[in-house]
Amino acid sequence: MMVAGVALVCNLLWSLSYVFQKEASLVLPVPLILALRFLIGALATLPILWILRNEIRKDSQGKVSLRSIFGAVSIGFLCYFLSPGLQLFGIQEGRASSAGILVVTEPVFGLVLAWLFLGEVITRTVLIGLVLILSGVLVLSGAMGSASFFGGELLPNLIILISVFLESLQGPISKKSMVSMHPFLMAFIAYLTGGILALITSIVFGHIPFVVGPTFPWSAILYLGLVCTAIAYSLWYWVLKRMPLSKAVLFIYVQPLSACLFAWFWLGETLKATDLIGGVLILLGILVAQTTRGRVQDPLGSPD
Repeated sequence: MMVAGVALVCNLLWSLSYVFQKEASLVLPVPLILALRFLIGALATLPILWILRNEIRKDSQGKVSLRSIFGAVSIGFLCYFLSPGLQLFGIQEGRASSAGILVVTEPVFGLVLAWLFLGEVITRTVLIGLVLILSGVLVLSGAMGSASFFGGELLPNLIILISVFLESLQGPISKKSMVSMHPFLMAFIAYLTGGILALITSIVFGHIPFVVGPTFPWSAILYLGLVCTAIAYSLWYWVLKRMPLSKAVLFIYVQPLSACLFAWFWLGETLKATDLIGGVLILLGILVAQTTRGRVQDPLGSPD
């Protein structure tokens, strides 16, 4: 129950990231946003690594395998550099509404990857839950009955879809890497890799040095770096070590629901009947998917 609660909190925190990403992109170029975000996230993770140093040493049995290090670096390149860069570019060139629908296809990729690479069983209840969740997302987004789902912007949406697929690789790669590496150590290496690659890109394109003026989006950068990265992503790896990937990925569907509630509470947008119906379907689907008969053994050895 605690693991499911942490997974829920992570996705609630991520649901606010779209607002802060948009705010930051109005002032700063994409590579610089990524560099600041993930380097701040890496620095914020250092005190945690020091506090948990004995537990980290125990998890790695005194030696971290090269395979685990390669896995963490791969996550940094694919998920913290390439994927968010492509996603921001696609959103800038296309429509945010289409992007919001495409982003929630990540659990579909996650379920297939968990089945292909981790040997996780996709149970009947998980499939039923997935159908309920997808229905809720379609109702919530207003896509049902719409003849222009892609809005005539095929290329930007394909770019976003590619970025979602790249981000979904984070699950199976991290599962394999965490066999001999503590989740927070793997997160630190991944943040550092993504931040350094984005920093190099910023230097190459002349984005560094930059001017910190009165309009500099400090609140957005700090939220993305500290809350979304150092806290939410690190806790997400902790969740992945204790929950089958095929179940964990379903929590991403909380994001469109929480984003809708945030818009109502913070921005004063009106909640429609479809918002409420979609929200109920999403929550019901997650509940069904998490309630399986029997105990499915996770490849890492911890039952769900």
